[in-house]
Amino acid sequence: MITRAKPIDAKAYNDALHEPGVEFVDGEIREKEMSIGNARTTAKLARVLGNAVQRTHVEVLSNEAAYRCFKDDPMRFRKPDLSLVRSSSLTQIDADDGFVPFAPDLAIEVVSPNDLAYEVDRKVADYQTNGFALVWLVYPSSKSVVEYTPTSSKTFKTADELTLPELLPEFRCKVSELFE
Repeated sequence: MITRAKPIDAKAYNDALHEPGVEFVDGEIREKEMSIGNARTTAKLARVLGNAVQRTHVEVLSNEAAYRCFKDDPMRFRKPDLSLVRSSSLTQIDADDGFVPFAPDLAIEVVSPNDLAYEVDRKVADYQTNGFALVWLVYPSSKSVVEYTPTSSKTFKTADELTLPELLPEFRCKVSELFE
């Protein structure tokens, strides 16, 4: 039996835009569950990236930034756990808007033990078909990062180094640093 999501009113939709940890997909608000370990990893990654962007023209946005840029569903919004966006792109939008109307330069999802594999795969596919050029899936349980580009994917283990040559040429971080 197929269950259809109940329609939501404009107020509930707008409230969800401003609430961290929720997304609007397939006509329903979905909560993004996160474990304490994942929250720690996200905070560590935010600090590492925050230090790297201090003297650049790139900004780190938290999971409060709602990206509404999906061709097949203009109301859908996703909130990566972290994202990087060139500052010049952000000057083109009203900072008081509840959403960003374009894909970030990097979307980062910290995968929780509560996340279902098919939902994570669907999210990556959703990102890739809608112009998200770079996606990182961070796995605290295996201490690894999977990087997706439009044409490939690569897994980084603890001894490997993450870089962002196009976005942050000076950024270098051992994967192990994210989980210390």
